[in-house]
Amino acid sequence: MEAGPTTDSAVRARRVLALAGLFFLAGELAAGLALDRAPLRVRFHEAADALARVRAAGPQPDVLLFGSSRFKALILPDRVESRLRETLGPGAPRVTTLAFNGGDLVGTDIMLEHVLAEGVRPRLALVELTPEWVRYPIPFLNGQLLRAFTWRDVYEWLPELMQGTRRTLVCARIFPVYCYRNELLTWMMGEPPPYLAAPRSASQSKPSPKRDDPTHGANRWARRMKGYQTSPRALHLLERVIGRCREAGIECVIVVPPISSAHRALLAGHIENTFQQALARLQRDDPTPLQDFSDRLPDDGFHDSTHGNRSGGERFSVIVADEVIAPRWKALKAE
Repeated sequence: MEAGPTTDSAVRARRVLALAGLFFLAGELAAGLALDRAPLRVRFHEAADALARVRAAGPQPDVLLFGSSRFKALILPDRVESRLRETLGPGAPRVTTLAFNGGDLVGTDIMLEHVLAEGVRPRLALVELTPEWVRYPIPFLNGQLLRAFTWRDVYEWLPELMQGTRRTLVCARIFPVYCYRNELLTWMMGEPPPYLAAPRSASQSKPSPKRDDPTHGANRWARRMKGYQTSPRALHLLERVIGRCREAGIECVIVVPPISSAHRALLAGHIENTFQQALARLQRDDPTPLQDFSDRLPDDGFHDSTHGNRSGGERFSVIVADEVIAPRWKALKAE
């Protein structure tokens, strides 16, 4: 006689839980759509800050740098500009960087789209290219998923995203409020919330910088590059970036940045040959200025196998000023 009410209560409880789950998912999906339409700063502070620097340079900045943390460490805009003033005088161009951590060709395409959409037309663009950026599957795609991708981008890149961390894909698109909680709080507060960071002891308050080790990171990349093959999608993105620059009247130069001897050793043979064959096809179909500086810095210029230290950045900035920007700037001014 008492089973009826108990059964009815259990059914109602299950219905309430099901409805709560549906409301929760609907709220998360709605939040995801809102984030897709939100300003870039909400999810991608580094890119928003870079675009702010470009706006400050005016609608027709002189030189823009598109790339990753490798460009950030190796090309120092202030040092490049000071060298250009030494060689070109007061008419030397200004240099602004749009490089950001994880700034592969997908990231470069995203940043170029924002630049062009805002009506900015630099005279010269330097685009970073490495064998890693055209690897299949593309290594940093999940980073762009978390920072810049909308549902449309997810649909376009779904086959490649499925090669990465599926958990990140589910988190970003099904549970965005949880996945972006740190970025959202940072956006609302203007700085990373201190209660989201692990507390430091007094001895950790000023951590000592890590020592330079030009071999560090090479083994990790060796695992990632195993079975190397180029990605047609990544190569198409490179062609797209070059084509969009040309249409906008921007001279584009592809730059392969320096790497340490340990990193060159892991790329030697199949990887380098495959990469060079892809570049040869690209140059045959659509000739574009390309300068390979992969072996231009000694190992004492590197913090790890791919990132320069301060000394390496100072030296390579001079190389870029003298061998990439200055001759092209003279030609542009002569037109």
